[in-house]
Amino acid sequence: MSITNFALFFNRAELFAFAILLFSGFCAYQISVCSPITAYAAMDPRTSTLVAQSLIEHGTIRVDGYKLPAAPWLFEVRNGHTYSIYPLGTPLLVLPFVGAALSQGRDMQDDKVDFRLQKQVGGLTLLAFMSLAYLILRSFGDPVTSALIAAGWTLGSGVMSTMGAALWSVNFTVIFECLVVLILTRYFTGKSNRLRPLLLGLFLFSAYLCRPSAALLAIPSAILVWRQSKVAVIKMTATFLTLLLGLCVFSLREFGTWLPDYYSWYGTNAVKINFVHWRNALYGLTFGPARGIFVYQPFLLLVLVAAILTFRKLQRSPLFWLAISWIILDLVLVSRWSIWWGGGSFGSRLLVESFPGWVILTGIAWAELSAFREQMVPFSFSFGMLVGLAIFINSYQGLYNWSTWEWNGMPRSLGRDPKNNYDWHYPQFLANPEMIKESKTENAP
Repeated sequence: MSITNFALFFNRAELFAFAILLFSGFCAYQISVCSPITAYAAMDPRTSTLVAQSLIEHGTIRVDGYKLPAAPWLFEVRNGHTYSIYPLGTPLLVLPFVGAALSQGRDMQDDKVDFRLQKQVGGLTLLAFMSLAYLILRSFGDPVTSALIAAGWTLGSGVMSTMGAALWSVNFTVIFECLVVLILTRYFTGKSNRLRPLLLGLFLFSAYLCRPSAALLAIPSAILVWRQSKVAVIKMTATFLTLLLGLCVFSLREFGTWLPDYYSWYGTNAVKINFVHWRNALYGLTFGPARGIFVYQPFLLLVLVAAILTFRKLQRSPLFWLAISWIILDLVLVSRWSIWWGGGSFGSRLLVESFPGWVILTGIAWAELSAFREQMVPFSFSFGMLVGLAIFINSYQGLYNWSTWEWNGMPRSLGRDPKNNYDWHYPQFLANPEMIKESKTENAP
């Protein structure tokens, strides 16, 4: 093939990839916005837009005098003032959207207005994730394959069933983590010769501000950058710590503590957990019928197999160790949390923030496995079939089947009894009205 023909083919491939992303992005946004299930938006995410409204109208994160949702766990009273108990990042990032809504006469105290805005912003974070996942995967493969995998990751994972269901703290966290991963991936694959330590520090702190457990990504990232450049890691760390100092000053003035309480909950809960709890939680988060990452994203089994088969080559890649260490750290942290299942939710919600690590693993394993052309055909077919199943689970069951929400409140549900996380008689992703009725009948007094 001549250089001219190759360039023409490459351009056509990029156009086809763009078409795939455009169509998939349209589907993802519409699936999210049109989902009739608003119950998740009424839970933890309900506070963000209200805090943003208070910031716009009164210049404070206090929500004194506002009509609060009927959910006592969302707020706390400190020093005579009412605050959201959740991180500060999301309320700050939704300020433009809330400001636009307020200018049109809308009020975030109205549940319907809040739910609608959550869906719209959540849909936009899906588009951002798909675009960033594509750019990350392009460091390892061709445009069309990268677009297909990015679309599959968006529509067929907890990204869809979590970020598309409501504006959780994890939505913007994942976006900032993807930006960190993109910078590192492009640098360590030779696509860019700039490490951009200041941006790395900024994005890592932004992710942390949205969700404190995002600090886990900072650990392997700092090690990776340190091995490459001592000056770069100093710049990255200095940026992160400077911004963290600003958060500490604000927290001391507002709450009288070094950090808001939410930023220390993971650690305080982990201290009280015994080995039996950790072992059971680890199973529940990996292969359990309610929160198992390999159950709700079955294509990850093939990614894991591909990584094992190509381990000799992958072990030379610093990105492989970044992904593996991040995934393991997140799994260990969540499994040691007292309510590791994340309360009322669908699938692997608490593990979504480390999904960009799985995207890296997917990209590098796929690239190495592509050298074995005979094996790639059955592997690609099997991968596609499992992605299709995952799309059904996360895009339909998670966002359109009300029974999967009702499962959270049924007598045998995970929320009522954590032991039911291991009960394959009533898996959440297969919930239906008959299952709900049967469970209630079995547990009737």
